Formats: sequence, structure tokens, C-alpha cells
Amino acid sequence: MNNHKQCLTDEMIVDSLLAKLPVEQMEEIERHLQACARCQRSRNEWMTLLQAQSQPGVDKEIATALPRINKRLKKTIGLHKQTPTPLWRKPAVLILTLCLFIGLSFAKGWHVNQEIYQETSQHQSHVFREAEFLIDPQTVHYRIDMANNPHSQQSGLLAYDVNGNLWINHTSQEVIIFLEGLRPLADRDYQVWISAGQRENNAGVVEMDAGKGYIYWSGEDSTQIEFIRISIEPKGGSQVPTGPEALFIPLYQYHAR
Repeated sequence: MNNHKQCLTDEMIVDSLLAKLPVEQMEEIERHLQACARCQRSRNEWMTLLQAQSQPGVDKEIATALPRINKRLKKTIGLHKQTPTPLWRKPAVLILTLCLFIGLSFAKGWHVNQEIYQETSQHQSHVFREAEFLIDPQTVHYRIDMANNPHSQQSGLLAYDVNGNLWINHTSQEVIIFLEGLRPLADRDYQVWISAGQRENNAGVVEMDAGKGYIYWSGEDSTQIEFIRISIEPKGGSQVPTGPEALFIPLYQYHAR
């Protein structure tokens, strides 16, 4: 592995940093890194990102590393093309790409395509908690296609081609939803409600950016999540559902593969 045609993939680099490879492969990677400046740079970028939680003073290095990593990964991974499957079966790089995508697209102070990235240690903690959730073997990924879900047209307020991805862990009571094709609302918000047992949990307002919506929710008990619905509420959200239902996701209709 001494030339660029045989450079390490980001997946291999991440797995080696997380010590998820056999000893023999780890040693081979180390030998390659000693001889390949390109892979050394890639490893340093990933190390900066992975160490961000415990070393909040590396903001400047993150600002330099994130755009390069994001650009490189976008060339090889299309999140919207993934099929439903338990996420732990996917490469580690996909998990970290998702974390980057979430952070870069929606987090306060992080703006894609800008040269300077600003973020807080509190947000770092959120991103890494979401990474832990995604890596958990109990977390399952579902592909959502609202064009084939009759409930998606109940209110007539959504475009027909709304689709996205859902990650859910019934044990830890955590959910991540990413939707594309949402119709922008000028003076209202999309709000998510998660039904578990006899409780309907207020998961908060969907974070919007150019027709894309994202939300992360964590509950407090281990009751099986039955369905998720999204209503249209006054700006800032409501304590209880008051507006029309825009989206309904009955989990029994989705099957992980």
C-alpha cells in the first residue's frame, strides 16, 4: 500500500482510529501511513474530529478539517441512496458522515461551504451523543418514502415526493429523523410527536434548511415506540398538538432488512 492507487479509504482510517480492526491489519495500516503523506493528512483530519469532544480547544483545526472531509466523503457516499438496514451493519465511515452531515447542515453556528466553522463544546457533545446512538447495535435504520404512504397526503400541505430516513432505538428511546422535500412554512413550524405506550411525547420543532428537515429526540423510558407524526404548529411549537397533521409514520409499516 505504498502508492495513491492503494491509499487507505476513510472507512479503514476511521476503523483503525477506533481500534476496530485485527492487529495484523492495524500494523499494515501503520506501515502504509509511514510512507504515504496523503493518508497521513486524512488520518490527522479524522483524529481532529474524533478528539473534538475531549479537547474543545481545537476549533481552528476543526474549521480546517471539516470542509475537506465533507467534500471527500460526498464523492463516495450518497446518504439518500441507502436501503433500510440495521445501521451497525454499515461502514463506520457512513456513521461519521451522517454526524458530519447533521452538524454541518443544521447545527447552530455551523454553515456548509463556509471557510470558518464555529461551534461550542455543548454542540460537540450533542453530535457525539448522536454518533453513539447511531453506532449502537440496537439502532435500526428505515427508509421513508411518503409517496407510498397514504397518510402523508391527509392535510394536503406536503409535497408528494417527501422522503427521508429514520433511525430508531426502542431500548434507549432515541430517534433521528431526516426528511427531504418539506414545503417551507413562512409563519409556522413542523413539530414532531412520538407515541410510546399511552404517552405522546413532544419531540420538538423540526430544524429546517432549504426543504430539508432534521430532528433528534431522546426519551426517558423503554416503552416501545409505536408511531411518529408531524403536525403544523404556530411558530416555536406547541405544548400539545393543535394544528393539522402533515405526516404520519406508523412504524409497523416499515421493516428493517
